[in-house]
Amino acid sequence: MSVDKIKLIEEVDSIDELTQLLTRILQASSITNVSSHQPFIEGELVNDLGSQSLLFFQTIDHLSKNYEGFDVIKELVQKKIKAKAYSSIFIVSNKNITEGFKDKLSRSFGNFHFTFWGREVLIERIDKFFDEFWRHNDQSLIIYEKKFEEALKDDWSIKKVKQFKAAHEKLLEIFISPSLYHKVHDMESNQKTHVKITVGKLIGMKQPVILQGEPGVGKTRILKEIGHEFILENSKNKKDRYVPILINNIDLIESRSSSSDLVSIRRAVESKISNSFEGKTIEEISKDYIVIFLLDSVDEFNKANQERLFDDLKLFCNEKTRIFLATRFQDYSSIHGLSLLGKAE
Repeated sequence: MSVDKIKLIEEVDSIDELTQLLTRILQASSITNVSSHQPFIEGELVNDLGSQSLLFFQTIDHLSKNYEGFDVIKELVQKKIKAKAYSSIFIVSNKNITEGFKDKLSRSFGNFHFTFWGREVLIERIDKFFDEFWRHNDQSLIIYEKKFEEALKDDWSIKKVKQFKAAHEKLLEIFISPSLYHKVHDMESNQKTHVKITVGKLIGMKQPVILQGEPGVGKTRILKEIGHEFILENSKNKKDRYVPILINNIDLIESRSSSSDLVSIRRAVESKISNSFEGKTIEEISKDYIVIFLLDSVDEFNKANQERLFDDLKLFCNEKTRIFLATRFQDYSSIHGLSLLGKAE
């Protein structure tokens, strides 16, 4: 068993986080009607024996024979089983559960048979049903990352033509990423020159980055690669966590309440994050994470929409926010409102 896995599972430091993890495991293991009433989770398992009601008690404490909270656990479980009959009751902890604790709890219920899931069992369940957890221990972010990666595999335009999907996927497999060049100042000639750069170098840039190129050269694909690179960084970097948000012209068009409205980047962004970071605004997300805005095709909108977009975007940005903008224009000044983001070369 990996020592790193033990360390990661023990780093879960709140019931909320453990609830998210356990809920994902249960749902992936065919347990239905999963509901949380902390510190409990309930669910149903339907098999050849019929429908079985399951009860899970959760704690982030190490459970030993001399555990100070033993009577509290006993009382909470007793109240639940008096109110409803359960087929099985599980005691779950992301720490160790000793044999002394198991024996003491079972005897206090007249040798009732409990099922105990300590850290070792949780690790086995995670390996089987939710191995994405090993990226890091932020469950909301993992949910978002999975959706972002799924979107990379299925471009919206390909899904519109399902009968040709297989052929399109073969074309995507042989896609060659375009070369990237960074415009820098040549000290000798006192002019601008272009230096080849990789996506890995690109994500290290702190100032807003503009990806300029003719239609069809692969700007959208590069934006997606940039987003994926930041997701990979989440598994390596314990200090900072990134949330890449790809916004294209379709997202912005759909953000309008009516055809006469201006686009709303707030609505476009929050529609992307709402299912993963439930109840959180983009401002709240920006406090907890480094938000990566990946803006595609915004130069297709008129002046009023462009100015509204960048004016609103500035409200979401802080000193950590990163912005990558794809455009077909060589003259960036023609994108109205871009100057609000600061210097971008």
